[in-house]
Amino acid sequence: MRVLEEDLNAVSHSMSTEEKEFYKDGVILITGCAGAIGYEFLHYLIHYAGAKRIIGIDNCCLGYPNWMKRLVETGQLEFYHRDISVMDLDEIMDAEEVTHIFHMASLASPVAYRENPLLTMDANVEGCRNLLEYYKNKKLKTFCYFSSSEIYGSPEDAQIPTSEEQWGRVNCVGPRACYDEAKRYSETLCQVFAKKYSVPCVILRPFNIFGPGMKLNDGRMPTDCARAVVLNKDIPVYSDGTPTRTFCYMSDAITWILKAAARGTFDVFNIGMDSPELTMLGYAKMCALIGQKSFGYEGKVEFQVSEDQDFLTDNPRRRCPDLSYSQKKLGFHPQLSTEEGIYRFLTFLTEYREQLEEEWTW
Repeated sequence: MRVLEEDLNAVSHSMSTEEKEFYKDGVILITGCAGAIGYEFLHYLIHYAGAKRIIGIDNCCLGYPNWMKRLVETGQLEFYHRDISVMDLDEIMDAEEVTHIFHMASLASPVAYRENPLLTMDANVEGCRNLLEYYKNKKLKTFCYFSSSEIYGSPEDAQIPTSEEQWGRVNCVGPRACYDEAKRYSETLCQVFAKKYSVPCVILRPFNIFGPGMKLNDGRMPTDCARAVVLNKDIPVYSDGTPTRTFCYMSDAITWILKAAARGTFDVFNIGMDSPELTMLGYAKMCALIGQKSFGYEGKVEFQVSEDQDFLTDNPRRRCPDLSYSQKKLGFHPQLSTEEGIYRFLTFLTEYREQLEEEWTW
């Protein structure tokens, strides 16, 4: 796939020689490998990292995608269909050889985690504890925990752009709490194990990543818009359109992840895009315009009411990262604008729609 190849090349070109060497000959373990990040991330590790082994763990609660089956069948991915929260890690052949861990297991779509709150909490908290306990005395080069910008809750305007120093404003008994608080607690687990056992934990707080690999029925804004354009249907907006977000394209997010994890020492990083801060209505209109200009889209943006009664409860009004610390430490800033990212995502979907209908749920 042309878009995938170009994205992976872009990631590779953004990595320094030292960062590439960090992954060479490693034994890399990824939990949640069937999720939205997994598609491009696994393909990068397989084709560019020069790793000795790539091990994936996922309970596949949202499905076992065909693209991942092919990686397993061709021997490129060593896969364990397991729940990381209760898995006996001794099941992995020579588990002690693992050198790099990326703990990404979690339901990330608000629609999905509200429907499965305990599963979401267990994947984050129990899964993180399981991994940290098993590897606390082993020779890891990095333990990268994929947290979320959701840990900030709904910041005051004076705290936007939001830096890593902000503590957050989260409703611990709201419908989003199963995700938000699980991420916050797991960050604390990482900090404790880093301090007590010198586990090289790196915490990432991503802000609205989108692109190839996302399931188009996951209920998030980028997928709602992309699905509507590709199927030539009206784009739904389930709020009054005024909440704002920034959006980071997948290849830039993967570059952030790899650079941050290569630090190999405890730290916390925002990753994402810091501009433009778009309203939900503005993002929808941007997708519609790109669809009209380049893909023959004939639909319109339409306000709708979500069937999820808690859809707007505790929904942050604004979300925008301060990336100054990440840029200083990692020497990187996203390369693709939001418009370019949307165009690439739509190109990926429209060029391979027939195949994608077998790969992801529509």
